[in-house]
Amino acid sequence: MKKLRIYTFVLPLISIVSCNLNKTISQELTKKDDVFFNTIKDTLVNWHLKDYHNDSIPGISFEKAYQNILKKNESSEAIIAILDTDVDIHHEFLKKHIWLNQNEKIDGNDNDKNGYIDDINGWNFISDSIGNSELFVNYEYTRILKKYDSVFEGISDENVSKSLEKEYFHYKRAKDIYLGRTLYAFKEKNYIDYYLNKSKQADIALASYFPEKKYTKEKVDSLIKVNSDPSLLPHLNYILTEIQYNITDKWLADYKLKTYERINKLLNKDFDDRVNIGDDIEDLEDMNYGSYIVNKNSEFLEHGTTVAGVISSLLKKGNSNIKLMVLCVSSLGDENDKDMALAIRYAVNNGAKVINISSGKNFSLHSDWVIKELKNAEEQDVLVVTSAGNSNTNLDEKDVFNYPDDTDENREEVVDNFLKVSSSSYQLTKKFKEEETAYGKTNVDLFAPGEKIFTASAKKDKKYELSSGTSMAAALTSGVAGLIYSYFPSLSVKQVKKILMDSGTSYDINIEVKQRDGSLKLTPFSELSKSGKVLNSYNALLMAEKMTK
Repeated sequence: MKKLRIYTFVLPLISIVSCNLNKTISQELTKKDDVFFNTIKDTLVNWHLKDYHNDSIPGISFEKAYQNILKKNESSEAIIAILDTDVDIHHEFLKKHIWLNQNEKIDGNDNDKNGYIDDINGWNFISDSIGNSELFVNYEYTRILKKYDSVFEGISDENVSKSLEKEYFHYKRAKDIYLGRTLYAFKEKNYIDYYLNKSKQADIALASYFPEKKYTKEKVDSLIKVNSDPSLLPHLNYILTEIQYNITDKWLADYKLKTYERINKLLNKDFDDRVNIGDDIEDLEDMNYGSYIVNKNSEFLEHGTTVAGVISSLLKKGNSNIKLMVLCVSSLGDENDKDMALAIRYAVNNGAKVINISSGKNFSLHSDWVIKELKNAEEQDVLVVTSAGNSNTNLDEKDVFNYPDDTDENREEVVDNFLKVSSSSYQLTKKFKEEETAYGKTNVDLFAPGEKIFTASAKKDKKYELSSGTSMAAALTSGVAGLIYSYFPSLSVKQVKKILMDSGTSYDINIEVKQRDGSLKLTPFSELSKSGKVLNSYNALLMAEKMTK
């Protein structure tokens, strides 16, 4: 998923990038080439919870906050709504924190009269009535071309009407990006086809030596030493490459699926991703769609579980009063503004105090719908936390956009309950800004740890992983905001936002920032966001406690 959302793998002569939610790079906890994590991995598995002064690690000081504040105060229920993909609500790390709608039961009736039948844990806005979601959906720029190609056919900069100038500006942006992404998509298709063919040829050539395809480095190396057939050498070397990069048949098949579906669905202007859902995508008040099933596709659409796990890392020591409401709006591609707006409305109407949106896109067909619901959330004292994205761009530049956003078409802020969060690293060096995270002195509010964060995994073969990106940073910020609401419920949303921004940790350090021309420029960390700071839970809770008293 855009926002931001890129999985990157590297093979010799090939860079494979598939579109997904905010950048999530899963890694083994004891990866051999990571000296930093290997050296003191027991300390750094949860580095983001550490304190700089006590541990010399630039985390959010959560363990300090727990010992000095949370243990000594009473809490009340606070709901954090997660607007994301499906979530593995039965995961051992998450299940006791999942929100349960006490006024609803699964019986085919709308018991609580909120307009959603059987919504015991939240709602799935991207599925049919039995929880089957479209796993691949259009990019937003594909939808823009689909809508405006006929409108702007034959139109140029010189003869576009004044009433359509705004639409034409975004249409031209969409067209440029669409063409570039289409070229890229077919290049990726050629890459994966090439490697699938290489893998198939190797399997055939080596079938007599490895009839069950159980390759190991030791066995392949031994065969290379004794092999007298030079024609086998290229195949053996290819298999060694697969072993080195852990490229399995499943991985290749999964990547082929995503590569082909990028062309067939994400970039396909003839593809309708709402056919099975059955709603009118242009009517915000057509709300009779979706289902209560929020975990059916959690292994394939795993981002939501990852985000929920990051928030749960703040709850494992004992705030059972924080509950996670699951609202599915994302799959592979870009979210629809209608789903986003209605999910925000659902969260507000059903008691959420924090809304986490770890996703983003650079186009928005109906940003006014989302702004309308953000304003309603502000009126109801609900904080909305979003990720800045992993584009390594300056969000203050006039031609750079990141939705959802809290600004109007003139780039002026229209609500004061909205935080956009970028990602910091465990390295207090010129790389303290995580390499790919976006930034902006005006349009990014705060940084939070987002590199190699220990969290839950929805994969069947492992329960936990390390994940990176602004999705993780936003989730941590939402978790701390939820704790503030839980322990100090009298505070308003404006107070909570002010606390989070003012209480962060300042670091006097210069950051290496990549410019548009590819050059690197040293920039003070304080100039990369509005607050110039990194989230600090201890300072935030201490400030909230003092403000309440």
